[in-house]
Amino acid sequence: AEALEVSESGLTATAETDGFSYYQVEFTYEKLEYVLPGDTSVPLAEILAELGLSGDVTEVSCSNTNLFSCDWTENRWVVTAHRAFSSTEWMKVTLNNVVYEITVTDEWDQGFNFNDIGNGEAEITYYTGSDENVVIPETVTDSIGIEYTVTSIGDNVFSDNDTIKSVQIPSGVTSIGDHAFMDCDSLQSIEIPSGVTSIGKYAFYNCESLQSVTFAGNKLTSIGDRAFYSCEALTSVTIPASVTSIGAYAFYDCSNLQSVTFVGESALTSIGESAFEDCSNLQSVTIGNGVTSIGKNAFEECPSATITLDTYAAHVTTSESNWKGSATVVWLWAEANVTADPADGGTVYQKTDNNHTILKAVANDGYAFLNWTENGSAVSTDNPYSAVAGQSLTANFSKVTNGGSCGDGLTWGFSEDGKTLFISKTGEGSGEMDDYYDGYYAPWYESRGNITAVVIGDGVTSIGAEAFYSCTKLTSVEIPSSVTSIGDYAFYNCQGLTSV
Repeated sequence: AEALEVSESGLTATAETDGFSYYQVEFTYEKLEYVLPGDTSVPLAEILAELGLSGDVTEVSCSNTNLFSCDWTENRWVVTAHRAFSSTEWMKVTLNNVVYEITVTDEWDQGFNFNDIGNGEAEITYYTGSDENVVIPETVTDSIGIEYTVTSIGDNVFSDNDTIKSVQIPSGVTSIGDHAFMDCDSLQSIEIPSGVTSIGKYAFYNCESLQSVTFAGNKLTSIGDRAFYSCEALTSVTIPASVTSIGAYAFYDCSNLQSVTFVGESALTSIGESAFEDCSNLQSVTIGNGVTSIGKNAFEECPSATITLDTYAAHVTTSESNWKGSATVVWLWAEANVTADPADGGTVYQKTDNNHTILKAVANDGYAFLNWTENGSAVSTDNPYSAVAGQSLTANFSKVTNGGSCGDGLTWGFSEDGKTLFISKTGEGSGEMDDYYDGYYAPWYESRGNITAVVIGDGVTSIGAEAFYSCTKLTSVEIPSSVTSIGDYAFYNCQGLTSV
């Protein structure tokens, strides 16, 4: 290989040649970088010296020798750049019995580098462009013509970029990595596409100009720790119903945030420590009845806020420090003066909604809610139940054997006589019931001939395939409004079923 003249600038060394190359291959190790023009060669020792590595080289391997290679030639290791590429590659060098992995990248495809993550999908790993309004491509193509669908924005891809004002994320993206847009000081707006299920830690940390965040879909389940920490320009945020957890410090010190809205039947179960602390202009937040955990200081020092909890205090793990310095905390549900039978079966809570009294029966461990009765006559199995003025109700509970798990946050059990099957939402999770097919039977299958009634509790969101297959004595099923889907053959051959 022809000897190359090397010039240094900061942490970058560039090898110059007389020949023209339309791409550059970059070798990076711990923020030190060596740039090799395309279609040229250089002694490995030269690269290692610029990367601060030294020692006796005993072995070298490259992730893709069609793109670049390192060969033993004329008593030395020589690195050659063969062709342009846009994936993120590596070169492993063994020095004095220690293996060092050097990142190898190339700038040639719209300023984006990517990794092949399998199944024809790619993760964006690095952005080298200078556009104010960035459009992430739906697909990327490597140097040999293979096309990949972009499904992930990796960690740190845009971090510390103070030029970007807006980013268009393609619809195929399902995840946004940790620190992905951290300290993007000029970023003003972002739309999270419908397919995204998770937003990583520190994803938009300290994006001080971010005014608008739009969640386009309903698949997002988690917002990571410090995801929108100190986004001072953000004034409102609408959290999709699908979100189950908001991480610690997620919206901490969003000093101009005025409103937080949880859409529809929110699946939210936990709000992390200091999640909305120091949101000094926050006006109102209503937290749904699915929330079971609120971390300490979650709404501390929100002096203008009214925090409304559509639940009862015993249902939520919390403490007074959650809203220290906040204006008002309102619990919508209070314990009702309604008889529980048996007395240790559970507790009844009530709230007022549009001048109606809404009752909710909450079973204790080992029990399940059965129905409401008045003077011994059955009134309803709805739970919650909109009571009629003047009613004198009893909430009836049935002792239940604990059968085990049957889905995400679901348990099942039988009444003492073994004839009523209860499916209950008892923990965090989506409430989706397991599917049962291809020889995988429901856990109550062996007792199917005894089941005459099935009571599915509030919070269950789906009924699994073949769940009650051939329950031939089944006559009634209670399905709550929270159920949105019923699997194939769920009630197949339930020939005695007369009431749903």
